[in-house]
Amino acid sequence: METIFERVCIAGAGPMGTSLGLALKRAGVAGRIVGWDREPARMQAALDRGAFDAITAFPQDVVGECDLLVAAVPTHEVTEVARRYGARLGEGAVFMDVCSIKAGVFEACVSLLSASATYVSVHPWVTLDGPGRADAFDGALCVVCPEPQVRGVDDHGRAALVAALWASLGCEVRAMAHDEHDLVRAAYVDLPRILAAAQLTTLTELAEAFSGLGHGGQEVFEAQTRVLGTGHGVAAELDANQAAVLAVLPRMISVLEDLKGWLETRSTDRVAALCEEASEGRAALLRRKEGADD
Repeated sequence: METIFERVCIAGAGPMGTSLGLALKRAGVAGRIVGWDREPARMQAALDRGAFDAITAFPQDVVGECDLLVAAVPTHEVTEVARRYGARLGEGAVFMDVCSIKAGVFEACVSLLSASATYVSVHPWVTLDGPGRADAFDGALCVVCPEPQVRGVDDHGRAALVAALWASLGCEVRAMAHDEHDLVRAAYVDLPRILAAAQLTTLTELAEAFSGLGHGGQEVFEAQTRVLGTGHGVAAELDANQAAVLAVLPRMISVLEDLKGWLETRSTDRVAALCEEASEGRAALLRRKEGADD
């Protein structure tokens, strides 16, 4: 396949950075890939696995020559990558993050980039762990959020190049505005976490009874609450996506309040209608997904 970016720099050698390097190599769409990480052993491991062509302890010496700088780091570290290296990007270069929250990160980073660089924010909807793998993005949804024209920067089709890059890795690519993406993330990720936290708080008083539910009950419990994650991590992400969460949370609260009232008045028809509407909505979403896959 034709090379899309000749010189790629990847900040971060965790599962995302390593998987991206391996996937780019497999697809043949990147030329030379240089990577780095604050953990030398992790950086060396990515090199040994072939995710990077070279590693460096002095990223400032190489970013000025790269066509694409990828911040493959946790959301709260993207701004630091932009602060350290964004101003060094050359003419026509692209700065790309791969984090799951967009609007706030963009606002924090965009002023840190060189005047001629383009910021294209990307979110591959995958869950990665372990050392990373080349097929990590096969069949995944990848949302591409081009830079809004707030700096007067003409991206000269660079967002399209980024979209083509992720399509070459096996992704289904969709373009979204930053705030639209964050609303979708709030509905798909943040609200389920909030509900899981509420459920676990409620179950605390029933812990002794719950322990006797057997293997089947344990499996259901784990499936329902696995989304919660760690407390500090979830709190930080809710804070980072605050505007979007606060935009969708009232709708969920309104539905719960309606449900409470219907249960109090034994309005079973309304409860049934709510559940039926939700079921139909679920089926419609799944049909849309199946249609996109065909």
